[in-house]
Amino acid sequence: LSTSVSTLLRAAFGDFDFQSVVSANRVIGPVFFFMWLLYAAVILLNMAIAIISESFVKVDCRIDFCVKFGFIVVL
Repeated sequence: LSTSVSTLLRAAFGDFDFQSVVSANRVIGPVFFFMWLLYAAVILLNMAIAIISESFVKVDCRIDFCVKFGFIVVL
């Protein structure tokens, strides 16, 4: 199980041997492989968007607070 998880994580970051996937099963191997890459890319992109969105909300609240109480806003 730990080998499978580490192999999937390595594949998500670009370190994979596609020839071994094809040799395991000529049709189903590449299908599952590309489905995993698409799934991993969506999850990683979603995490990046969440981090950026959270930072934006924090900065926006800080600016609103400063404007409300008359502080000078310097970005």
